[in-house]
Amino acid sequence: MVTNMAQYKLSNALLQTAVDAALKLGQVEAARATGVNQRTFRDRMAEAVKRGLVKKKDLEAATQRAGEIKKGMIIEPGFKIEDSAGRILQLQDTISDLRARLRDQQREGLDEQYIKEKILGLFDDSKLVDVPPWTMTVKKTGRTVGIPITVWSDWHCGEKVFPSQVNGVNKYDMTIFRERVRRLVERTIDLLKNHMVNPNYPGIIVALIGDLVSGGIHDELMATDQVTIMPVVLEVFGIVKWALNQLAEAFGHVWLIGLSGNHGRATKKIWAKHRNFTSFDWLICKFLAEYFQNDPRFSFMVPDGLDARVVVYGHPYLFTHGDRLGRGGDGIIGSAGPIIRGTVRKQARDSQINQDFKTLVHGHYHQYDPGMRIVGNGSLIGYSEYAYVEGFPFEVPQQALWIHHPERGLTFHMGVQVEDVDAGVVGKYGASPVEFGRMA
Repeated sequence: MVTNMAQYKLSNALLQTAVDAALKLGQVEAARATGVNQRTFRDRMAEAVKRGLVKKKDLEAATQRAGEIKKGMIIEPGFKIEDSAGRILQLQDTISDLRARLRDQQREGLDEQYIKEKILGLFDDSKLVDVPPWTMTVKKTGRTVGIPITVWSDWHCGEKVFPSQVNGVNKYDMTIFRERVRRLVERTIDLLKNHMVNPNYPGIIVALIGDLVSGGIHDELMATDQVTIMPVVLEVFGIVKWALNQLAEAFGHVWLIGLSGNHGRATKKIWAKHRNFTSFDWLICKFLAEYFQNDPRFSFMVPDGLDARVVVYGHPYLFTHGDRLGRGGDGIIGSAGPIIRGTVRKQARDSQINQDFKTLVHGHYHQYDPGMRIVGNGSLIGYSEYAYVEGFPFEVPQQALWIHHPERGLTFHMGVQVEDVDAGVVGKYGASPVEFGRMA
């Protein structure tokens, strides 16, 4: 009875493969060829008959015919021993392949090859490891102030911030998200083009280092997010596509660095294995790489691992989201403790494999903190209920931007603010300038 019940779990495709083998070889030889005992194989044929995949009389005729051939009573026209053996091997390969597919479908995670081949189709993976030549050497003709590097992270698209719950100092929804991205792009171009003495750049590096989407990763966000994850993924993909086109028109070339964060995950807890393959951040970056793959203005680095090591004019950076740097800190130094400790751990790890870096770039903590050794990115969502309840320092929504000079390294750090604080924009959310100043 248990054996018969098991047959109902078999798909029609698997049963049809067994039926084809039985019609060609007979049930005895087909069972042997597919590695199934004869009793189980007969049960499968009975189930196939019930489902109408084959007629019982056809199975009986095939079995009788196979027996007669084996005994030498009849010989099929053109029959050769090697043909029969080859067919058996082919059937064995087919069954093995179907078994492997079934196991893959039952696994909780998707492996790298499945995603690349099945989801992304014919995407040219070699594009992901392109290192644009303009990041390595300076042209002999003309001077350059360096290469702009901007970090985009912690957008939390889909999440909603209620101004009445943060003392009126911030508000966030899908409309404000779009406005802030527009200001981010426009002000990045303005700062670099209209406020520098010699705005001659070979291109721009854009690092998308995670938490672009809220993700609804726990009950609170699932209940309060304005939009669920799939429409948000499409929204972010569309607006980043527009933003990158704007930067390409302004600077000629764009090198996109793509990493995953901890918010845009498809699992309850973040995984160590296949972290990126369960991340919507990573998927968005993959879609962008595929969309722009034939555009010579664009290059991409979308690694499968947690970090991205990027060398600019011989200076090695390590980009990471930051959620694995560590937790803790205190009321005096804030998050500086875990960030510094995490940086030291990564330096020790990478130095052992000759992949040292001089500057670590991270997000996650929603605090803009420029430096030479460590660059911390701000956020686009700005001050949230979680930051307010935990007593974190207030910070306006902003993203990191600096210029890497070929001789002087990191220069001209600029936080690109996407709200006009001085113009009273924050006040429209319900807080007076006095209250805002007190929070700042």
